[in-house]
Amino acid sequence: MKREHTTQSNPLLAWLESKNCILYSPLSQNDTTDWISGNAIEVYNNNSMVWDSAHDIWKFQKVGGQSGASSYFARWELNEILTQQPMVFTAICQFYAYYDWQGSGLNNVYDFLPTRMGTSLYGTLNNETESAQIFGVVNNKSKQLQYRNGSQVFTYNYTSILQLPQTTHIRIAAPNNYGYFEGNSTGPFGVRNFAFFLKAFTLSEINEYFSLL
Repeated sequence: MKREHTTQSNPLLAWLESKNCILYSPLSQNDTTDWISGNAIEVYNNNSMVWDSAHDIWKFQKVGGQSGASSYFARWELNEILTQQPMVFTAICQFYAYYDWQGSGLNNVYDFLPTRMGTSLYGTLNNETESAQIFGVVNNKSKQLQYRNGSQVFTYNYTSILQLPQTTHIRIAAPNNYGYFEGNSTGPFGVRNFAFFLKAFTLSEINEYFSLL
């Protein structure tokens, strides 16, 4: 963990460590680093991550000419290769939706590199929400859960256990199945207090995370 952030007096950091957090960034105007690795955020292009002073949040968006299965708006490098099997994790953040894709409420936020595993967080148009996506294993099959403002809004039951691709990065935004960013399906959107945990959260843990911010 980054030295200047390591302090026993910070309840958020102690809580993150207790929950197997592998990435946390406040994504404030002045701090976009990953507190766990200490690594700086990598931005694809100056225009793919811009500060929205009206909403006090970083706005992520597609830029011209960006395509390919390894594309991103921004990303962090992890200190270790991510190899956990089966795929069990929680991605969580404060999320601002600048659009509502096809009326679905879906807004793609992050993905793995180099292999696309595609995921989204639910937002509310022109509002900031407390959003989380969970991948867990139930009855020997993977299960995806989506939460927004303390309520479960989506469930998907897979037919097998998903395997986690090995990677050293977690990125914000992802291309579609064909390796290209498709229209507005991946932005723009705003993100702050983004964290990634190698465990499946309960609703109680989701609420506890936001209470500590």
